[in-house]
Amino acid sequence: MNDALLFAGVDAGGSRVRAGVGPSPERVVAREETRAVRLADGPIALAATVTSALGRALARASRSPPLQALVVGAAGATHEGRAAALAHALRETFLARQVSVVTDVELILADAFGTGPGVALIAGTGSIAMGRLPSGELIRAGGRGAEVGDPGSAYAIGLGAVREVLDPGDDRLERLVLDQLDLADRTALTTWVADAAPAGVATLARGLLHGAARGVAPAVRLAERAVTDLVGLVTDVASQFRVPPVEVVLAGGLFADAWFRDRVVQSLEGIDPSVRLRAETADGVRGALKLAIRLP
Repeated sequence: MNDALLFAGVDAGGSRVRAGVGPSPERVVAREETRAVRLADGPIALAATVTSALGRALARASRSPPLQALVVGAAGATHEGRAAALAHALRETFLARQVSVVTDVELILADAFGTGPGVALIAGTGSIAMGRLPSGELIRAGGRGAEVGDPGSAYAIGLGAVREVLDPGDDRLERLVLDQLDLADRTALTTWVADAAPAGVATLARGLLHGAARGVAPAVRLAERAVTDLVGLVTDVASQFRVPPVEVVLAGGLFADAWFRDRVVQSLEGIDPSVRLRAETADGVRGALKLAIRLP
């Protein structure tokens, strides 16, 4: 690998934009992270965020543009028009000689499986399962966006909790949500959720999963519903593989919670014996760099 050539990979998820530059996926010389701008809110705004993060990474690496190649994996890039607009906006910056925009889940597939078959399940602000068949065809389940609900996602957990609190039930869930947001009552929660972005609603999931691990019944119910929904995404995709076993890798912020990850792992292993889970954690930035180096 020629160290004079520098590549860049960006994982633009629902909550954070993570960027890295380096001569190879194994040698990331600088990383930067910043708050996400959703692709659905505008390709120009996301391009500016990506450009800013990469500019800081290049400065830390004492290097200057142009990069040899840049791959951005963005949540919402399944919408081809938005993905094309983001790629165009990034090319206009002349930051890199080659630019490609893919979905964020394709980064996980690339890091975990290279060009081979497998399934990646991402559960963060949003949720999606994507598989690459032995033929190379990509198939997916979920990833519809916050407007539909992204089953099993942090947003879905947070929104479910808000709905249950606003329809009074268990006082422990109400206290869990209101205390996390530092709100006085349900009226204040109604005002808060009306103005909250999906990433803001998704932040509630962390406290709810902690509550579930402590045995708070309504929090357990919400978490178990998310587990069922995520397992459903994987089984929908895995059912299209003709030859088992199907290897699956997990990624995304929800799986940083050990209690929740264990529940998903146990459910997947119990429901479908053809599924084999990979223990290692896939890295979106590294996956993006692997794709960048393959660009012709």
